[in-house]
Order: sequence, then C-alpha cells, then structure tokens
Amino acid sequence: MPLLNIIKKKKQKLRTALAPEGLKCRMYNNYREALHGLARSARFFFGGSIVFGWVYVLFSLLGWLPVLLAFPLFDLVIYFLLLFTMRTFISQISGQSIIKNLILMPLQQIGLLHLFIIATKQLIVKKTLWRGRRI
Repeated sequence: MPLLNIIKKKKQKLRTALAPEGLKCRMYNNYREALHGLARSARFFFGGSIVFGWVYVLFSLLGWLPVLLAFPLFDLVIYFLLLFTMRTFISQISGQSIIKNLILMPLQQIGLLHLFIIATKQLIVKKTLWRGRRI
C-alpha cells in the first residue's frame, strides 16, 4: 500500500514542503516519461475534474487576453509585471535560476497544454501509460 494511503487511512495530516538542500530524486528519464507519468494524475490536482484542470490551463495560457481586450495597455503591463514577480518568488523559494525560469516560461506553458491534452486523451480512451505499462 502506498505511503500516502496509509497516512490517509490513519487520518493523519499531510503537507507538502520544499525538500532540504541536497535531496534529489529522478522520477523520469525524459520528457515523454514525465509527460505520461504526470498526465495520469494531473486532474487530481483539481479535485479529480479534468474540466477544472482545463479552466486553469486556459486561464494560465490566455489570462492576458481579457486584460488586453478590456483594459488599457498599462493594465496589461501590470499583469505581466505581477506574473514575472510571481515567477521570481517561486524561483527564489525553490532555488531555481530566476532568469532561466523566466526565459523558459513560454515552454513551460506549452508543456502544461501538452500535459492536459495527454491527460484528457488518457481519460477518454481509459488507457493510461506509466513507466512503460498500461494501468
């Protein structure tokens, strides 16, 4: 039985925290493995709802569009400054390179879209691939 299930069964509290420095784990060897491994549980970050997941993805990818259409250009600049500030804080807290994280942000968004396309496909065809096995 997975550790998380044991903790839940005993009704103990669980929290997510940043790992201490020096702790490393390689769960996947390449993008394809990571994509399929994360896709199998992506909807569970949104209460098990693929719809809520897609709402998040669309807001994440296109959140700037309503700001551009409904507000002056200055508000779009504020939107992007807040977005960059948030990414900067996340980079600092997680010990990542701020510049690298900001440069890779568009690719991260494309990866998120790709992840939810795969997650949706897995849900529809009811065939999930993980670690080379169908589950």
